[in-house]
Amino acid sequence: MLLYEAAEDLPQLLGRDFRASVDSLGATDHHRQRLNEASAGLNQFWRDRREFLGKIRKALAAHREHDSLLYLEKVDLLKPLDVMTCAVEFSAYLNRLIEVLIELAALTVGMRAVVGDTERGNKGSAG
Repeated sequence: MLLYEAAEDLPQLLGRDFRASVDSLGATDHHRQRLNEASAGLNQFWRDRREFLGKIRKALAAHREHDSLLYLEKVDLLKPLDVMTCAVEFSAYLNRLIEVLIELAALTVGMRAVVGDTERGNKGSAG
């Protein structure tokens, strides 16, 4: 379930509003490019694995029907190695995103951030 929800939600969370926030931090073209690459990887993972992850989600949601036999039948169809392989693949994309987020977080500390905030503030008050 976690794989499905994260793979579905992350590309949406990294959309226009997030990118506007990144730009307000003073992100460079390099930062934007790295974010685009990480986002593209997550989007591709979702497109490639959506059907498989949907099957897992449906199997695990079968317990809501309070039919133990149906639940066991659906879970039995899942191959743990396939699920783990998918998780490892997702983890690699997630690690790339984390690297980019750490770079972006670094924009918020130190003198560089203070100078950037001051410059952005001056531009905003001049306009």
